Amino acid sequence: MRTLRFLMMALTAIMMFVGCTGEPDFVLPPNPNPPTPTPTPGPSEYPLISTDPAFVTEAMTEDITVILNTAGTAADGFTGELYAHTGVLTTESTTTGDWKYVLSEWGDNIPECKLEPQGDNIWHYTIKGGVHAWYGVPESEQVTHIAFVFRSADSTIEVKDNGSDIFVEMAVEGLSVKIISPAHGSILQVGDECVVQVQQQAATNVKLFKNDVAVAETGSATLSYTYAPTEPEDVVFKAVATDGVDTVEHSVSIAVLGETESAPRPITAENGVTINGDEATFCLYAPGKKSVVLLADFNEYAPSNESMMKRDGDYFWITVSGLEQGVEYGYQYLVDGTIKIGDPYATKILDPWNDKWISSTVYPNLKPYPSEYTSDIVSVFELSPAEFTWTATSYQRPEENSLAIYELLVRDFSEEGSINAVTAKLDYLETLGINAIELMPIQEFDGNDSWGYNPCFFFAADKAYGTTEAYKTFIDECHKRGIAVILDVVFNHATGQFPYAKMWWNSSANKTAGDNPFFNVDAPHNWSVFHDFNHTYQYTVQYIDEVLEYWMKEYNVDGFRFDLTKGFVQNPGNYDAGGYSAQRIGILKHYAETIRAVDQDAYIIFEHFCDQSEENELYNSVGALCWNNNQRGGYIETVMGWYDDGKNDGSAYWGVMGDLQGNNWSHDITLNYENGIYVAQDVVFADANKEGCCFKIRKNRNWSTSYGVTDGTKVHNLGAAISLNGSANVLMNAQVGVKYDIYFDATAMTVYVMADGQRPSQLSRARTMSTRAGTQSNFADFKSGRINNIETHDEERIAYKAITSGQEYVKNDWAVLSKRLQAIYALHFLTPYPKMMWQFGELGYDISIDYNDRTGRKPIHWDYYNDANRKALYDAMSKFISWRTDNQDYYGQDYLAVHTWNVNDVDMGGKTLVMDKVIVVANFTNAEASTTISNPNPGEWTNLMTGEKVQVNGSHTVTLPGSDYIILVR
Repeated sequence: MRTLRFLMMALTAIMMFVGCTGEPDFVLPPNPNPPTPTPTPGPSEYPLISTDPAFVTEAMTEDITVILNTAGTAADGFTGELYAHTGVLTTESTTTGDWKYVLSEWGDNIPECKLEPQGDNIWHYTIKGGVHAWYGVPESEQVTHIAFVFRSADSTIEVKDNGSDIFVEMAVEGLSVKIISPAHGSILQVGDECVVQVQQQAATNVKLFKNDVAVAETGSATLSYTYAPTEPEDVVFKAVATDGVDTVEHSVSIAVLGETESAPRPITAENGVTINGDEATFCLYAPGKKSVVLLADFNEYAPSNESMMKRDGDYFWITVSGLEQGVEYGYQYLVDGTIKIGDPYATKILDPWNDKWISSTVYPNLKPYPSEYTSDIVSVFELSPAEFTWTATSYQRPEENSLAIYELLVRDFSEEGSINAVTAKLDYLETLGINAIELMPIQEFDGNDSWGYNPCFFFAADKAYGTTEAYKTFIDECHKRGIAVILDVVFNHATGQFPYAKMWWNSSANKTAGDNPFFNVDAPHNWSVFHDFNHTYQYTVQYIDEVLEYWMKEYNVDGFRFDLTKGFVQNPGNYDAGGYSAQRIGILKHYAETIRAVDQDAYIIFEHFCDQSEENELYNSVGALCWNNNQRGGYIETVMGWYDDGKNDGSAYWGVMGDLQGNNWSHDITLNYENGIYVAQDVVFADANKEGCCFKIRKNRNWSTSYGVTDGTKVHNLGAAISLNGSANVLMNAQVGVKYDIYFDATAMTVYVMADGQRPSQLSRARTMSTRAGTQSNFADFKSGRINNIETHDEERIAYKAITSGQEYVKNDWAVLSKRLQAIYALHFLTPYPKMMWQFGELGYDISIDYNDRTGRKPIHWDYYNDANRKALYDAMSKFISWRTDNQDYYGQDYLAVHTWNVNDVDMGGKTLVMDKVIVVANFTNAEASTTISNPNPGEWTNLMTGEKVQVNGSHTVTLPGSDYIILVR
């Protein structure tokens, strides 16, 4: 006999359907009147979980033994320590995920949660003194279920019930009967053998019925009946118990499934759900799978032979008719009898764990989760959802080179954290002058509180921010204001909730399995999180193509920013960011061409940070704009007041490479720029079987440029000033596994390796504020084919760095800091080519990125708008960003092709920007100074900030107070 693996389903009845050749696979009755289910959100599946005594009641004060059988689970054969993550469901719980009175935080290994091994995969957990006493539940609150997830001490192994939480239901006092096994919704095959086990309390007689035919009877406390199906059938087992006066019963439905029928799917059937009148055809790509069963509201999530999907090659499909207009239907797929998934093409999902936290003001009338029937993610569809009326019919997309992008995280933009709240602030953003908003990921991600880089359903907009209509209203209102909307999308990886990850899953390793065609078991590069997509698999590519097309056509988005595109590679030999990868280029070109086929002028933006030759090719071939933050370092140091000759390439992100952390010679350790010197702390040398403790220094944005010493055989001592005058490795008299601090002076090209916590005596904290004249390339490194930015979601906030690490006259005076921030943003936005800023930079947001953890919620400070110095920053930025976007014809062109311009360091310790229509002069010293601008266009110019007219003839001299600037336009 084959071993039966039961599927837990919280159901009490199964609907029977009739199918016939050439007709829909099953038809809903016009006025269905389904039986009322028993409210059991997750009854225990025997023998995974059981209890002694068999019936656990609230009133019990004696100890209760919970018996866990780990056979066939991720902990099968496990001999380490197991712990229970446990709480209860009460009448106050809203869903099966709404646990109350949880004994410990996840990962806390407290004695009260430890299980005792009994051998042969059997473990005991003791609830002492009854449920109310053990969990601390007030007597006034009714407990309905005990909830469990079991885990190893390090949390790498989890025991769940087919991916769902495990529940023990509270029994009632007095006469009771329960079918312990099989679990409701179990699936069998012909030839399986199943023991139906019934337990009762206070009964004098128990009968067991199979499809209303009595098959067993007893007067004892337990009843067993062996069921060995010989043909496919749908079965209802019903146990009836009596004490001579009263009668109680309990039913479970199971299905003995036949072979999957093969039949060509309708020619109009697409992936996901295809609607035709009152019919819906469901289609799932599932190569190598044996069976798929459709579970849905209209069959109470009960598997049956009539709900089995047909096979067409690698696809499974089924058509359902008799559906009603205006009704949202939930549905799932049950794959191979054990894997329950949502539809990877679902445009809306229901989440049993997180929907309860979504406010009804953010998402009104959210369809309730069907917790009485099923568990895990439920997909949702509707025959004819309301059509959205787009009203921005005269919208014209901003020219690419004129882009002034505002990067925005919906969660942290308002107290409500909704897309409606962002819509309400569009006038504020329009006044600021930006002409594009880049939304951090809004596709469904795990949980409700996230940056969004943990995607699980790519066609669905996350409900935590609002309804589909709210998202579309936001986009429409943006377009009315001439503001483009760009979506940040994540296609490097997906979480384990993504259906194509769950379908081929290694539960013991808690990651995608080796036979998963969509994913790599381990990422072939160093930057991945979650589960890494295989972009050489044709159906991965097809899926992403369809996602891109959907968001452009359904939501009218103007383009996409792709996260972590340097991870779109399979060949391990080419994963390094410094290595050109033709494979990666080919993959990204394909996605760009997919976008261009739908919308020729859509924006395509890559967070690439790879070899410059790759970025140039992507722009020249398909017009993809890569993120460029080369200017950031120079701007930050200038705002803080730490500018000097030593800061001659602050934006180049010097890094240490070598025999260091991870045994990876090509993996850089970033050196952070601190007050004129680059520093990397807690550096550990690793034994990579090379030359001992050795390294080089390199520029991250120019991976071919690295610096070492001339004599590669000399061993240097700690604290020595090591001159980088060659290309050989720097050998150190250091120890493997010990922490060191590395200091690098880019001006003198000198490096120091220090004991942990020590600083070279040769390097003082503050550097001299020297002066020089001439073009400084790193400040002029604004590029066509790039999205030039100086602050993004992923970097420390400029204002925070200024108030914590700036010179005293900067960090202690917000009036000074406001002016300096105005000056750098003027230089940023008034130079050519696409520009971007991070939300609330216009108000000098000064809360660290690491507040409440890096990706955690940040304080909302709309009160900053009422602060005079911060409001002055907003007003100034509004003037010069608006001037940029109002002059789209000027900024929209490929400026360098037809004009000359420069950004100079000048003898006042400041900067000048000279273009034919705009001049910016900034004095970043703390004293009044003058500078002369050579050969500007003669004639009348206007001071953009004051409206004053300025006559310019020949060279023009400007005198400015310290920490001030001027903008002249014509």
